[in-house]
Amino acid sequence: MSDQQRQVPGESPARAEDADRRMPEIVGDRPCATCGFNLHGQIITREPHYGLLIVRCPECSAVAPLQEYPSLGRWSVRLSRLAAAVFVLAVIGAFAGTSIMMAGIATIYRESAVREVARRIATEHRDYQNAQTAAGTTGATRGVFAQLNGWEYDLIDMNWWATVNPATFTGDIPAFWSRLTREEWTGVGGLILLFGVVGSVWSVMLCAVPRRKILLFALFVMMAALTVHAVMTVSDSQRSTPLTMAIVLARQLVKDDSGWWVIGLETAAISIGLILGRPLCRLLLRALLVPRHLYVFGWLWTCDGAALPRPARRS
Repeated sequence: MSDQQRQVPGESPARAEDADRRMPEIVGDRPCATCGFNLHGQIITREPHYGLLIVRCPECSAVAPLQEYPSLGRWSVRLSRLAAAVFVLAVIGAFAGTSIMMAGIATIYRESAVREVARRIATEHRDYQNAQTAAGTTGATRGVFAQLNGWEYDLIDMNWWATVNPATFTGDIPAFWSRLTREEWTGVGGLILLFGVVGSVWSVMLCAVPRRKILLFALFVMMAALTVHAVMTVSDSQRSTPLTMAIVLARQLVKDDSGWWVIGLETAAISIGLILGRPLCRLLLRALLVPRHLYVFGWLWTCDGAALPRPARRS
């Protein structure tokens, strides 16, 4: 069979003459990087998709580029294992960081109601102590005013706290969505955008996960964030005697569900990012790079079963 009649496996005869033009053959000894077969005498062909010069191994059909790099020997295996270990640690750290960030932001929104109750407790306690001082009947234990940190950090006399009705401090606290100001609603919009970007980053990092299963990640990260938020809420409810900060007492009183709402909102934004992350990344790469240079990011297409963009053919 002549060189003009030969055809690269997997190509149609109609495109063989145009896309698979013959080049000089390999005259030296060169082992296949996959199976070790000697590629001496193999025909150099032009790859039809990007027009690159390649050699195809007749034993394992692996494609070898025309440009050869020196082998690293055992270090190639060691470095690949090291890179895999670093990637796994990075994924675990990013997962923990995402969960903690979600729980922390949820706690911040919950604190808006807690701080209001703490100020009410501190104000009432200061009035009580001022009345005690004016009457000259100050007890042995006095609260300490937090002049530099704000009233919510006043140390409250627990003997006084045992004599008051805690429900008087939480009676008119509005629900989460109704107490948000215009600036806080703007912050909610920024929160959705932030975690949408986080979800997009995770979509690319989890490229090995099929799109139909990737939403399970949002479920896992939500469960982790809820756990962290619950631990933070329980740890804030510990009392110390005989003096306790007003904000600690307020955290014991406020049964606010804003933290759970915020975590749910963050999870929804991450889910949107997980679904749209890869298509948006592919769209951005196609806008910034010419098709011939997209082969480096080809895994972004193959992970979803999409076809790689083809360069324009010369007429």
